[in-house]
Amino acid sequence: MNSNLETFFGVLFQLLRLLHDQLGWLGWVLLGLFLLACMLMAGIVLRWSLRGGFGPGATRRFFAERREIERWLKNH
Repeated sequence: MNSNLETFFGVLFQLLRLLHDQLGWLGWVLLGLFLLACMLMAGIVLRWSLRGGFGPGATRRFFAERREIERWLKNH
């Protein structure tokens, strides 16, 4: 009996084969762009969570940093 994870990967690989058959190289380019976008989003979320996320004071620090950056940009 297959586990849910094996079933998921089986369906995923079947979908990739169908995508390759129907779209050829364009399907792989789209898949690569999607993978790149997911990696960038994961990096942004990881950075955000390491900097406090929804923790106490995180919003206040965020807006204070924005004001500081705006002030620096106006002066330079």
